[in-house]
Amino acid sequence: MTPQHLHVHGPGKAGTALARMLAARGTKVVSLSGGSGVSGARAAALLGCAWTKTVPHLPEGAWLLLAPPDDALAQAAAALAEVALPKNVLAFHLSAIHDRSVLRPLAVRGVHTAAFHPLRALVADGPLDLGGAMVAIDAAPECAEQMQTLAVELGGHPLAVQGAQRTAYHLGAALAGNGPVALLELAVEVWVRAGFNAEDARRELSALALMALSNATKHGPAALTGPVQRGDVGTVQRHLTHMQRHHAEDAELLRATYAVLLRVAAAGSDARKAAAMAHLLGEERP
Repeated sequence: MTPQHLHVHGPGKAGTALARMLAARGTKVVSLSGGSGVSGARAAALLGCAWTKTVPHLPEGAWLLLAPPDDALAQAAAALAEVALPKNVLAFHLSAIHDRSVLRPLAVRGVHTAAFHPLRALVADGPLDLGGAMVAIDAAPECAEQMQTLAVELGGHPLAVQGAQRTAYHLGAALAGNGPVALLELAVEVWVRAGFNAEDARRELSALALMALSNATKHGPAALTGPVQRGDVGTVQRHLTHMQRHHAEDAELLRATYAVLLRVAAAGSDARKAAAMAHLLGEERP
């Protein structure tokens, strides 16, 4: 269910994006607080409400959305627990790594608390729905159904992710969401340092990466191609040598990446070639 009234504390990209989705479904975003004046002013312009440094008086039954950086969330919850809040407030945060326990100072005051993390890269002026994304939820029993319904109404699908699971969940999300970007940037740099045009490099390598991800979505590890999958030890040796000579700061990253590729490819590879590749990469035989 979408709330009637919402206050956003920490109106960065994610907080503003979710507030816009709720506003599109009839929620009145009454006010914003926290963050910098720059991000606050930008969010206020998008949402049509005021930004202040502190939480103003809120209507009874309002929802409180906390969206500061992960490391600032506990401090924000403690600070908000000290301000005057109306009855029947529900507070939820958007952090992937924290469960609802980080909001304990608010729970002690009788506030219903929840963690609500859409598995999407949210941008302030982005789409007004979650596009089928999974939503990791950890909610107090009193508001669990509300959070699950909210996920569905925003175009996502809820899944309970609690306690120690949150670290693994966030790590996997960070690897999937940011790892390809980092490796793509390194690939572009390799081409550019070798004399390729930067614009051409980004265009062509991005297209290749998108195709690889599409194939992996359909076929899993069977989509893997390249010298590690084929067992081309000589080619991989040339790659490692090139990185050590021209990109020494990232040579170990390449070796570690190829070691992971070897483990992924091992099931369907030639045993002799896989053993030779493992020796080259300094790995135990998979």
